[in-house]
Amino acid sequence: DQLLPPGEAIPFKITVLGLEGGAGHVNMVKLFLKGSQAQLGDDLPLSVVRKTILMTDEDQGGEVAVLELWSPPCDHEHQTLRPLHYAATDLFVVVFSVTDQGSLSFIQDSLDPEIKAFQRSCPHRSIPVVLVGNYAELRVENPETNPAPLVSAQSAIHTAQQCGFLKYIEVHSYNTSHINEVFRQCVRAIGSSRSSNVQMKPQDYDNEYLREHSVLSAHSTQPAPVGQFAAQTFWFEVVPEVAILYTLDGSEPTRNNGTVYQGPFRLAKPYPKCVRAISISRGKAVSLIATTELPTQTLEQTAHFDLMHKTLVLDPQVGGECFYTLDGSEPSRNSTTYKEPVEVCSGVVRVLSSDPAAKDKNSIASFDVPPPLPAPAVRLQDGVLRVVSSATPTMHDMIEYRYTVDGSEPDSQSALYTPVSYTHLTLPTKRIV
Repeated sequence: DQLLPPGEAIPFKITVLGLEGGAGHVNMVKLFLKGSQAQLGDDLPLSVVRKTILMTDEDQGGEVAVLELWSPPCDHEHQTLRPLHYAATDLFVVVFSVTDQGSLSFIQDSLDPEIKAFQRSCPHRSIPVVLVGNYAELRVENPETNPAPLVSAQSAIHTAQQCGFLKYIEVHSYNTSHINEVFRQCVRAIGSSRSSNVQMKPQDYDNEYLREHSVLSAHSTQPAPVGQFAAQTFWFEVVPEVAILYTLDGSEPTRNNGTVYQGPFRLAKPYPKCVRAISISRGKAVSLIATTELPTQTLEQTAHFDLMHKTLVLDPQVGGECFYTLDGSEPSRNSTTYKEPVEVCSGVVRVLSSDPAAKDKNSIASFDVPPPLPAPAVRLQDGVLRVVSSATPTMHDMIEYRYTVDGSEPDSQSALYTPVSYTHLTLPTKRIV
């Protein structure tokens, strides 16, 4: 879906337009694509898409045509930029809903003047327009489902004649045969228009397409997504109204292959080699593929000290083993294997992380054992024992005190001292840690 991928035939460019939210032209194009190029979901924006169709019976030497479908947003916000997408268009398909007179009026009042201005800018070629009435099934279904009066076929034909459109076609919104026939007729109309044009040769059309698309690619290709990876989590920078599809197996992401990005996701070891992704937005060509290489080196081990138990605790990591030394020497796979928190009082602990799935299989982290906390000071005030902290104000907020009243050694399970706690002198000896 990128603008003219290398090696592909130059396509017929068809621009499909209609009142946003009312004509059903976006769903019509998606349904047309579902035959051989199924969408991952209707929620994906309709980007510039390409499809090859069979024009006649293949067993009889059938011909194929490559179509490139553009459908820029038809709303007020894009009114100025929309005509820029028309460059090198071979044919316009303008769609309205037979249930909505306003969608037909929008074609007459807004789209037809735009198209005529573009046609006047290309006097060297004929650019036909096909009018399509969508949701024609409602003409024969229960009329109670749509109490508003329908646009009559005669009114639509009159509009087509008044605007100088090539023809008028009605389709059922869910009927793929109807919609496929619309685009087959479009290809025949393009062929007829070209064959009757004495001003341009076939190569001239190809050259015009290449020239215009070299300009269009500058502003009509969605920028590639930007991905980041940290702390075993991968995320993309999100842009409003832009969908991201990614793969983790190295395959090429397309509208038909990949996972729709919903938010940051965690990756477990062994990490994939890379994350490949594309961005898709309405009316633009799909972005180039962004490839984010993931770290091949084992992530450096992290740890924390349990000061109460005087142990070093390694933070959990997925995959691999850890080996450590307590004397500051460089650890190897022959060093002590980490299985549980390591009791340590001072010095430097060095930890080697070894992950067989990583290319660079080892990383070494060093941890300086922090000095022990100063013993708490206790004073008697107004008949109450109070703990007086000897720590700095910053450390004080991170320290808790545990105490016993029976003379036993306090530990992390002992009673927690708080500033409002008090102990009367009539109780047995107190010990605080």
